Amino acid sequence: MESLADKKPGTYVVKEVCGEYKKLYDLRIVPGTRITVVYNERGPMIVRVGNSKLAIGRDLARLIKVVK
Repeated sequence: MESLADKKPGTYVVKEVCGEYKKLYDLRIVPGTRITVVYNERGPMIVRVGNSKLAIGRDLARLIKVVK
């Protein structure tokens, strides 16, 4: 499994969230969630979770393990 920080734009499924990070759970980023990478160039990533667009820092994105 790769981290979300390494992914190109596209839709992925969250398989694991490393550590106990309440912030990710508050954002509804939990195992089984579909997450779409909208922008992953420089700076924070832009992702879509459900109907919400979120900016996520790369350190936080590295804790989210996803598969296609």
